[in-house]
Amino acid sequence: MAGTNWRAVVLAYAIGVIGAVQVGRLAPATEDLREGLSMSLASLGWAISTITLPSALLGVAAGIWVGRRGARSALLLGAGLLALAALAASAAPNALLLTLLRGIEGIGYLAIVVAAPTLMAEEARGRDQQAALALWGTFFTFGLSLAAMAGGTLSVAWGWRGWFVANALLVAGAALIALRALPRAPEGVAAPPGPAPQRGRLGAAAWLLGAAFLGMTLVTLALMSMMPSFLIEMRGFTQAEAGRATGLVALAAIAGSLSYGLIGSRIRPRLLIGLAGAPLLLCALPAFDPRLGLGAAMTAAVIAVYGSGVLTGFTFAAVPRLAPSPAEVGPTNGLIAQLGSIGAFLGPPLIGGLVTRYGWQALSLAIIGFTLSFLILGWAALRAAQR
Repeated sequence: MAGTNWRAVVLAYAIGVIGAVQVGRLAPATEDLREGLSMSLASLGWAISTITLPSALLGVAAGIWVGRRGARSALLLGAGLLALAALAASAAPNALLLTLLRGIEGIGYLAIVVAAPTLMAEEARGRDQQAALALWGTFFTFGLSLAAMAGGTLSVAWGWRGWFVANALLVAGAALIALRALPRAPEGVAAPPGPAPQRGRLGAAAWLLGAAFLGMTLVTLALMSMMPSFLIEMRGFTQAEAGRATGLVALAAIAGSLSYGLIGSRIRPRLLIGLAGAPLLLCALPAFDPRLGLGAAMTAAVIAVYGSGVLTGFTFAAVPRLAPSPAEVGPTNGLIAQLGSIGAFLGPPLIGGLVTRYGWQALSLAIIGFTLSFLILGWAALRAAQR
């Protein structure tokens, strides 16, 4: 058996990161967009979030399609569609068309986030597979961080339209490199002729893992999306200071996922997710306690985010083990993308409403609740996979 094709693994990961940059592409250019297209905050919010809507609606269907089409082909088609839609968005004359094009971008993005980890699982061997998929667990946070860092400068220098064109060319360039560099054979885990995988065929373990990831998505949103507001309101930070502090804390999630890649094969999965969940449970309250010193509170936040990164790494690395067969790896990735996107779509208003009604302590209690849901469902998924 051939060894791990790290070139293919890294290239698929890079395309995923570039896809995540597109999710965060609008945020650094919000003022320019609002002025240029006369957008309200509400319409801007829809334009930002619409790219996740196809994933929330069609994740499982996309996974079945990737399983039949082949991960390489699906990844290239998704990147091509994303590049074309981003280029078209650079010429959008109004907010409505921009939002519609963001939805089309979301179809390409969905194909990428299902096909890329499927391809990485196909091209990695043995213990390398767990490390590769733990690396995949960092793609979203890394992509959003890159969008924030690069977009803040480039959107000012080039305007939002120039920033969009640069992103479209970046996606297209990555797709062209992948076209030449990714192996054509074997095509991967394409399903054999016959009926497409159905919901029931995914098995209880896959559905439990996906439900657990929905809870972890809500944990991550609660930590990262509300932290800037907390630091401004309760700690007296400026907007710039709160953004920088939150960005630094977010790096702990990347470290957590990478740590799982290093230690995941050495520790029993049930014990590992318990050890990773414990810091979240213990640090949720002090992280958002304004009575605590700033240094201690920020340290608690970093520890909590690190724990969430480990659990995210576990989720993606567990897919090949918990999928009923290799043919269901793509659909299982689609399921995780769909449930995670539902959490991303519904999470901000849910968490914001809790904080508005019950105060900041409710945020800590929500993090504890979502973490417990991950632990219970994650343990249940591991148990179901053994049956």
